[in-house]
Amino acid sequence: IEMLLENFILRSQLAISEARYRSILTAAPFLIGLLDSNGTILEVNPKAIRELRRQGISVRNVIGLNLLKNPALPEEIRGLIMEGLQTTEAVSHEKISLSLPRGTEVFRVHAFPLRGRSGSAPELLVIGEMITHYKQVMDEAERTERLAAIGRVAASLAHEINNPLQALRSHLELIRSYPLSDEEREQSFGILEREVDRLDET
Repeated sequence: IEMLLENFILRSQLAISEARYRSILTAAPFLIGLLDSNGTILEVNPKAIRELRRQGISVRNVIGLNLLKNPALPEEIRGLIMEGLQTTEAVSHEKISLSLPRGTEVFRVHAFPLRGRSGSAPELLVIGEMITHYKQVMDEAERTERLAAIGRVAASLAHEINNPLQALRSHLELIRSYPLSDEEREQSFGILEREVDRLDET
């Protein structure tokens, strides 16, 4: 009776753990896949299933697929999976582009090795976050910042060029319109020369 009771408690704890695990997989806003020690997909979460369907890919064609032997996958993903299976630490890649039926998508990918019972083969939890839109926004922000920087440089250059031009205009008008002594004329020519040099440097 004691053994039966202990087994019942263990089964109940296992059922609770499994229900918690399922709820996390279901609620997670990321694409999650569980791989065996050979890199074969054992399971994917509902978010991944929905994305596969959106891409027109059957889930049946994904479960049982060996990612390490799939030449269509980018080398970065295969390398991340191999590294994840060989280490005890989490492995991440911030930006991986993947060609899919609906176009190229960009992902941030993390791989977490799972160690089971002693001697059991390791499994790998792979979590993907689609950042295509985020990357587009960041690229656009960087482009806008570059254009703004060019605008600031252009405005600064315009200011630096305008000042010597105004000085040139003033002294040319002075030389042309007013009777100047030789010394005053030479002084104005000296200023003209310096301003031309300043423009050349700018």
